[in-house]
Amino acid sequence: IPASLLLGILVAASLIGIARLEMLQKEEDKFFNESNLIINKITRQINIIDEALHGLAMLFDASDFVDADEFHIFSGTLLQRHPFLYKAYYFPMVRSEDRAQFKEEMKDDGYFNFFIKKYKAGQYVKLSKRRKYFPLIYIEPFMPDDSIKIGLDALSDQEMRLAVRKAIDCGEVVAVWPSNITEGSNDYLIIKAIYAGKKLPETMKERDRLVNGLLALRINADKLLDDLPESARRFDVSISFPSLRIKTGAKFMVWRSAESHTVDAWRVTEKKLNYQLVSSKYRLVINLSKHIHWQDTQRGFIYVAGIIGIMFTALLLFLARLITGRANELNQRNIEIQRQVDSKTKQLAISNHYIKNILFSISETLIVVDSRGDIKRVNRACLQMLGYQEDELLRKNIRDIFTDASVSLIDSNGAVKKGSFSGYETSFQTKDGRKILAQLSKAMLGDDHGQSLGAVWIALDITKRKQAEYKLREYQNQLEALVAERTAALSIAKEAAESANVAKSVFLSTMSHELRTPMNGVLGVAQLLSDTNLNKEQCEYVDIINNSGKALLAIIGDILDISKIDAGKLILELQPFNIESLIHDAAQLLQARAEEKGLALELHIAADCPKQLVGDAGRIRQILLNLMGNAIKFTHAGGVYVRLTGQALNVNLAEIKIEVEDTGVGIELDLQEIIFESFAQADASTTRRFGGSGLGLSICRQLASLMEGEVGVSSMPGEGATFWVQLRLPIVKPD
Repeated sequence: IPASLLLGILVAASLIGIARLEMLQKEEDKFFNESNLIINKITRQINIIDEALHGLAMLFDASDFVDADEFHIFSGTLLQRHPFLYKAYYFPMVRSEDRAQFKEEMKDDGYFNFFIKKYKAGQYVKLSKRRKYFPLIYIEPFMPDDSIKIGLDALSDQEMRLAVRKAIDCGEVVAVWPSNITEGSNDYLIIKAIYAGKKLPETMKERDRLVNGLLALRINADKLLDDLPESARRFDVSISFPSLRIKTGAKFMVWRSAESHTVDAWRVTEKKLNYQLVSSKYRLVINLSKHIHWQDTQRGFIYVAGIIGIMFTALLLFLARLITGRANELNQRNIEIQRQVDSKTKQLAISNHYIKNILFSISETLIVVDSRGDIKRVNRACLQMLGYQEDELLRKNIRDIFTDASVSLIDSNGAVKKGSFSGYETSFQTKDGRKILAQLSKAMLGDDHGQSLGAVWIALDITKRKQAEYKLREYQNQLEALVAERTAALSIAKEAAESANVAKSVFLSTMSHELRTPMNGVLGVAQLLSDTNLNKEQCEYVDIINNSGKALLAIIGDILDISKIDAGKLILELQPFNIESLIHDAAQLLQARAEEKGLALELHIAADCPKQLVGDAGRIRQILLNLMGNAIKFTHAGGVYVRLTGQALNVNLAEIKIEVEDTGVGIELDLQEIIFESFAQADASTTRRFGGSGLGLSICRQLASLMEGEVGVSSMPGEGATFWVQLRLPIVKPD
């Protein structure tokens, strides 16, 4: 019993330890899942800051001069969109010889007390002569107390000077904290240099010579981290930019302590994670740690393990007591057996009675026969199955109760054939003449010298099972017949649907041709009418007829193309053509429409792209005109830019890609796949505002698919869209 108690305690302790390890593993998995959410959120915020600063730099690259209003509109939009972007600053570069002139220009702009200054000993003082200056002139949003900072030189502060030097030398963004701009707050600055020539100079010497000014964004660290998910509240989070450090050692730009825990909390463990975001511009390090407390864990596993351990210990104690009692009982039984050795007759009687009880307690039919096949013993299950009394069966031979199909189990003299078997299916004849199906097993009986004494037969009634199997087969046959019937019906319905689809395509094709003829007549008469003497109002009516007729002809053409594609009758005409000439021709057709809207239409042809190809030039031109026409239609300002790129995959095959980029309204992400469906447009109001049937992009995709190519789009609302078509075409072999 003491050994059992010790074993139970060890098992209980082991179960609790395993449960604790399982709990810690789940907490660790939960920690890493939550950490990934936090890291992804912070990374997106940092990327937004980087994109905002580069976008502000592109404003200065796109214009020779950006005035205060333009800076206010552009940067104000960025700051409103992202609350953690606190302020935007602009520092132009002023050379020493231009300092007086720059001061006069600032006075002309309303800054009458302007001078280039630095912050020293709690006040702003005039800056001494230097080769170049970076005075602050634009602040967005501009507050009344910001006026004193106008003219503050970016190089007057030690931290700022080192950050500005690094930003100019590397041409990328640099973070700095603290600075004289942030005035000791937890905010930090992201700085980027801008250069003359609108592109990054190659060498550090050229960057120093061509630098035009500095742009800076002030980041409110508290708001940056306040936007973290709810799961971050129990984390210690810190962010640093070690590769952009100004002094020796990593400089932590922002930090956040997790919410306080209860004083009496039992801390189970602590998890930490160091994550590094590495790009070509800078390396961002995010450190996270979390204290896991007992009240925060799933403790049920440990409780259950402890209860199981206690129950196991109790079971061992119970079994130990039971075994001890059993041992005592066996000892007493041996004594009793020794007393009964002298009475062999009594033992034989007890044994016979015991065997008889066993036979009658077996639920399967049991028959014992001698070597001649005469029945010597049966059990109660046999009597119930065959309907005989015990004395009736004991006067019969085993042959009498078998059917004719089972005669092979005994020889011609009625003796049992030697050999054992199991699972043999046969049938018995009952007293009232019924036939019972049974599964039969036989075991031979013999003496110590191998002489046969008879056999034991065990039978299991399988009549109901066989009846169920028969019904199951009937049901299976009915089900197979039903499936065949439904399959035939589905085949007929499929053929009917295909016939209806063909009829639809034929109808659309016929109607398109029938509508085209009278419409061409209407356009012809309108053209003749326009050649006559008409007043201004009549000319406008004729123009309306012409424009409406052409639009209707375009819709009819689209419907005709759709019907041909659906019917599988659109045949591609493969001929050699020049892809560069094809793009120039398409652009020339749409140049007038672009100029009417004041849009730039520019072509960019890659020099290394194969030009002489084999394909259906007409269908490729149709795709290109549709994409360029849509771009002009949905663009109000800016331009449309067509790019051709490609490469030779081998000597016989080239892969080309045509991209049509616009600066129009853009497309929502969840609508970018819908617009390629027939009669679908990104906005239900588009048809009324811009016209069109919604078939153009569907036809483009199906034509590209026929040419084993692809058509796609990438877009953001308000930022324009880029539609592209990618094809693989044979290369024209030189003569």
